[in-house]
Amino acid sequence: MSSFGERLRQERLSRGMTIEQIAAATGIGVDYLGALERSDFQALPGRAFGKLHIRAYAETLGFDPREIIEQYDQEREGWQGEPAGTSPATRASIPASRRRTTSRPLVVLAMGLALVVLLAGAAGVYSLFFRARAEAGEAVQDTPAAEASSAPPAPAMPAAPPGPSPRPRTGPPRETSVRPTAASGPLSVAEYGVGRRMENRRLVSEEVRFRSGEAALFSTRVVGGKAGGHVVHVWLHEGRVQQTIPLRLGGPDWRTHSRKTLYRTGSWAVEARDEMGRVLARVEVLCEPARP
Repeated sequence: MSSFGERLRQERLSRGMTIEQIAAATGIGVDYLGALERSDFQALPGRAFGKLHIRAYAETLGFDPREIIEQYDQEREGWQGEPAGTSPATRASIPASRRRTTSRPLVVLAMGLALVVLLAGAAGVYSLFFRARAEAGEAVQDTPAAEASSAPPAPAMPAAPPGPSPRPRTGPPRETSVRPTAASGPLSVAEYGVGRRMENRRLVSEEVRFRSGEAALFSTRVVGGKAGGHVVHVWLHEGRVQQTIPLRLGGPDWRTHSRKTLYRTGSWAVEARDEMGRVLARVEVLCEPARP
């Protein structure tokens, strides 16, 4: 049976798309997409990020990713106990009981050495990552909700109904009276909104109309999570994914935001999703041509 990566590659080729086109549509690097198609777990980030990348890949091509995600989980579980360089074909022929115990001491030693290297370069990698985000026009910020502002919470406001021509509104971000657009697990978004500017880590006002070339900020207050977990901001234009931004949580009540420069005119939406891809909050905005 083909590996999960080969199945992804065949889906892409059957639609006549290049890996560079997938990277442009999802915001995922070409190197990561290539690693996915090769089933190269050593070159991929953690298990949850791999699932997010597969889901974004599938959304761009328009197919259901559930079977491939299940196969990804199975192959990754087997890979975690195998010697480096084991091919997918060889992996499939090894009994599960052997795959989980092969070279366990070597794996533990390798993990220890990797941890030392990661700790030594953590500060530099962290700085380079966020600098690259800023240069690409995508800024993120994580802060405990308790530190965001001493002002009392604004009254709950209902979400604006969807439609092709949203009406501008101003005021504080939407709060818990707005129901998420899909059922969620313990993780939820208690407050969210889109605007142009933030003060004291809060949106100054919500906006739903932007001009081409303007930057939009999507602010979310995430509750029920834990340190090390993630919420994902997904930016869509005319229903197609343009950018997928995983944001790390630092505690059970955490504020974070992403920034997107809107160049394409038309209907935009931004969603907050959990690591399983369930939509926790959604805002629709309109991008109009720039003034002459």
